[in-house]
Amino acid sequence: MDATADPLLPQPAAAVDHLGRPVSRLTSGSWPAAFFIIGVEISERFAYTGISGNLITYLTGPLGQSTASAAATINAWSGVALLLPLLGVAAVADSWLGRYRTVVCASLLYILGLGMLTLSSILATQLPAKFGDRMDSALYSTSTAHLPFFYISLYMVAFAQVFWLGTRTYRFYPVRSDGSLLGQIRKYLLSLIRTWHASWCGRSPDDTHCMPTSTSREAKDNAEMTCFPDEAKSVLKLFPIGATCLIYAVVFAQWMTLFTKQASTLDRWIGSLQIPAAALQSLISVSIVISIPIYDQILVPLARKYSKNPCGITPLQRIGTGLAISVILMVVAALVEMRRLRVAREYGLVDKPEATIPMSFWWVVPQFVLTGLADMFTVVGLQEFFYDQVPEDLRSMGLALYLSIFGAGSFGSSILVYAIDWVTSNGGDSWFSDNLNRGHLDYFYWLLAVLSVLGLAAFLYFSQVYIHKKKGISEQ
Repeated sequence: MDATADPLLPQPAAAVDHLGRPVSRLTSGSWPAAFFIIGVEISERFAYTGISGNLITYLTGPLGQSTASAAATINAWSGVALLLPLLGVAAVADSWLGRYRTVVCASLLYILGLGMLTLSSILATQLPAKFGDRMDSALYSTSTAHLPFFYISLYMVAFAQVFWLGTRTYRFYPVRSDGSLLGQIRKYLLSLIRTWHASWCGRSPDDTHCMPTSTSREAKDNAEMTCFPDEAKSVLKLFPIGATCLIYAVVFAQWMTLFTKQASTLDRWIGSLQIPAAALQSLISVSIVISIPIYDQILVPLARKYSKNPCGITPLQRIGTGLAISVILMVVAALVEMRRLRVAREYGLVDKPEATIPMSFWWVVPQFVLTGLADMFTVVGLQEFFYDQVPEDLRSMGLALYLSIFGAGSFGSSILVYAIDWVTSNGGDSWFSDNLNRGHLDYFYWLLAVLSVLGLAAFLYFSQVYIHKKKGISEQ
């Protein structure tokens, strides 16, 4: 197929090299350029996963933050990382710096941030001895001694990013000059508000008694609504579907915080080897890697026989399946936490937060595996749905919108944790007590299970009334 027919690829005539000279498609791009891009993405994922996996232990250990504060902080950090592509970076890349310069600048900021984190971990190992910190040295001395080396290794991984080494192989295209899509959406929403206000007053939009503005301005507003780009309208249609997935995003935010903190209290020994609590997060990736071939080779052919859909199930059906799994996930997590609290009471460990609960870490394995399964259905389904339903020349914006769901969910989780901690800490132990044996993570998990049911119900409604952009995909 001719590459120029692909809407994702700019026109060949506009392509230049890093010096601004016309470039041949035979001597640029293709797999050599892709290898450099894949390399920088692998490095970035190593760094991000390494930080997110150990941050809850670092904040509640060497830095001495409370469980609630650490969980909220991590969720806020994750939310910022996931929302920035939509709120700022995408606009900068599309309308100002271009994608290449944006990636280079972001990589430099990444390295700077990892360097500052390394410095903070080194200082954290010195402050307790200098200022007489009362933290249990047996509990934190080993981890804090290794943290600097751990983050230095992450620093080197990020520093080894080779994106700019492939500069000679890339194709460069002019940045867009037709304005930001978010700006177009803002104008459209303002026009809608003015029209709705006029309708609420019982008059036409150009009635000067209801709306004391000039006729020319009203005509302009109506023209904006009439001539508003179809691409922005199609993006707005996706918001109800995205909004119903926010609760799932809140659930998804728990694996790097409370799930890991919960696992850190259990017996994690296998023979003479102690499994780090953060290492259990790898079960999510393992379950995804195992389940994807099963889904593609077994579930899709079976579903294809009944649905007559070449893909087996539609993206919306895949998302709904993942949302249903997330309900089961939170129920399982709540039941496991109830058992953990019961074992702590039976062995008299309620007031001994540093003690290991005589309960195997295998009990929390199902909730990590279910997280991976829910991820495989919901996250991939959202990627497919947003990529397919946005206009063809705005598919990168569709992926940014998909990421923004998880960013908003992370912020929602942060707010929810802070609010519940404030309410439940009055006159008693918080649900997120620093002593998890006196906390009630099980209550929080049950709350998320109920909210997940409500989110699933809302999703089922909006998915039924959603009209697809393309005829190739239809919903029953």
